[in-house]
Amino acid sequence: MTAELGLAADDPIPDGFPKTSWIRLWDMATGTVLARFDTTGRKPRAVAVAPDSRTAAVGFFEEGIDVIDLQTRRVVRTLDSAASALGYTTDGERLVVVDFEGHGRVYSTDDWEEVGRFSTLASGYAHVVEDAGARMMFLASAREVAVWDPTELRRLAPRLSVRGDGTNDGIFLALAADEPVLAVASQSEVALVDLREATWRDTACRIAHRRLTEDEWARLLPDRAYAPTCG
Repeated sequence: MTAELGLAADDPIPDGFPKTSWIRLWDMATGTVLARFDTTGRKPRAVAVAPDSRTAAVGFFEEGIDVIDLQTRRVVRTLDSAASALGYTTDGERLVVVDFEGHGRVYSTDDWEEVGRFSTLASGYAHVVEDAGARMMFLASAREVAVWDPTELRRLAPRLSVRGDGTNDGIFLALAADEPVLAVASQSEVALVDLREATWRDTACRIAHRRLTEDEWARLLPDRAYAPTCG
């Protein structure tokens, strides 16, 4: 899906508020347009398609997220939320929405009722994506990418060590379809993050150059039996 808009001919702002706006649904195999949805001049910010391709969600800079049934090609629900970022979970059962103040909401895709809220600590433009194994959710703002538990909605790591120039809306996230790789794009570079647990463990051990002591383990991992992994 693509979100598109038309500006006034004399508008000096290349990314201003539109006179018209619309969403187009494409056949990726043939490159043809399957459907076009008029969004009545609201400026689109984010689009997401469900894993089973049955529905799509379109978020706008102002309040309102349109849920489109891709079989009937009709808007079946409008959610009461602005959307700086939105994304379906990998099982398609939930839609995660982050507004421009960093407030997170979770909607059930069965009935489109709100089932959870959380504070993302982000602000402004954001991006959100869940990894294929549903183990981690990555939530980016203009200057950092945080790692979240997508089930418990708690932050696991405040930021990945990815460089960027801090430009507004400078980060975009994407996951590879068949490899455990997260792509993080800023205005200055693109970084590929290996999501395999073994890679993270080996890197941590190489940096620390030692294993955790029993006291450290009890403080940091109190719910797990002592079993250090470094050599």
